[in-house]
Amino acid sequence: MARYKKVEIENPLSLRARAGQTQAQFWPRFGVNGANGSRYENGVAVPTPTAILIGLFELGMISDDDLIAARRAVGR
Repeated sequence: MARYKKVEIENPLSLRARAGQTQAQFWPRFGVNGANGSRYENGVAVPTPTAILIGLFELGMISDDDLIAARRAVGR
């Protein structure tokens, strides 16, 4: 069974800070608006679908281009 590094989704602020990005740069790639991104960074649990996307992105399994293509495919 493959083993993956742990993505600390419980602290999304640290993920964003490590990426050196603003909320406006970080959250929209995952389909999250600024208000909800701020809530997640202040302790509200990140919904599972969003957490999975962040995890895949952090593991290098999907890229910004993949996320853009998926957003276009679903018309968002």
